[in-house]
Amino acid sequence: MIVIAARLQDLPSGGTGIFREPVAGEAWYEPALEHYEKAIETANVTLVPTLSELAPMYPYTINDPIPRRWFVQLMYGALEASGVELPTINEPVKIPDSDEHAVHLFYSAGILNGTDHYGCFEGSNHLNREQAAAILSRILDPAQRLSFSQEDFQELDLCRDVLQLDPDMVLFTVEGRDYTVLQYAKEIITAADSVNHPMHRDPDPPALLRDPGSFCNYILAPFTLAESVGISLTEAEENALLQTAQEKDGYQGLPSSYWAWWDCSELLENKPDAYYKEQYGEQWGSEGLFLLSFLHKEGVRLNETLALSPNINHVDLIGIEQRIHQYPESIFH
Repeated sequence: MIVIAARLQDLPSGGTGIFREPVAGEAWYEPALEHYEKAIETANVTLVPTLSELAPMYPYTINDPIPRRWFVQLMYGALEASGVELPTINEPVKIPDSDEHAVHLFYSAGILNGTDHYGCFEGSNHLNREQAAAILSRILDPAQRLSFSQEDFQELDLCRDVLQLDPDMVLFTVEGRDYTVLQYAKEIITAADSVNHPMHRDPDPPALLRDPGSFCNYILAPFTLAESVGISLTEAEENALLQTAQEKDGYQGLPSSYWAWWDCSELLENKPDAYYKEQYGEQWGSEGLFLLSFLHKEGVRLNETLALSPNINHVDLIGIEQRIHQYPESIFH
């Protein structure tokens, strides 16, 4: 697949699609990989996962199918690096199991149209020859591209369809602030998934639901720690965040407002590092003075202010666990 991607990049750029011969000790695909790596680096294209992250897997994928998402990322990188812009022929649709820009771009361009009536991409599934051929044909021949709209798919609303709870219902407060079903939705799914899952089973799922320690540590602490030292997002970061959140609308059955909030937490997570480096100087990074330790302490402090609402008793973990299995697995895992 890396050879196909390298040729897809090289030919529109005026190349021949023919690369140097491998030297002694090199794998046959390494000249193509070398060309592809240089091309996307020069064009400043970022893949998800990156080529360096994929590199350890190359020897194992030469004769085996690769995941669908890898193939799409490689093709996307080739087109971006060669300056080829796929025209948009479809309005954005909600893809419940992918938040990757390359996948959304290929849906908008009619290269992909999902694998079921929900529009799922199934990016972890292995790519077969027919799928690879179809994707390449649509890239190369605009006449073969697919037209569709959101009306062609059944939309998944996680709170309505799976949790069957009002997204605005308050489940608990932390520091006197209300947190709702929508904000806690992913944690509810985690607790429900542990009811009967052979690998994810928790000894006490209801207790897991009622203990939002991880929620405080990983979601809320970045907000409150950054706020405590006067740190916020820049205007450019906020604009980029909102644009990304809009594209993620419908991912895992959650709205763009949720993803803007979630992604804001992730962006804020590392921002206090520079502040504390200035405060602690050379001590920072030693003797327990790490950002993660500060975030953990902040999460513990927040958790101590937790007050559960009686509404938490309306969460039916067993029913939710049963409904999870009525939907494609790729949406939740």
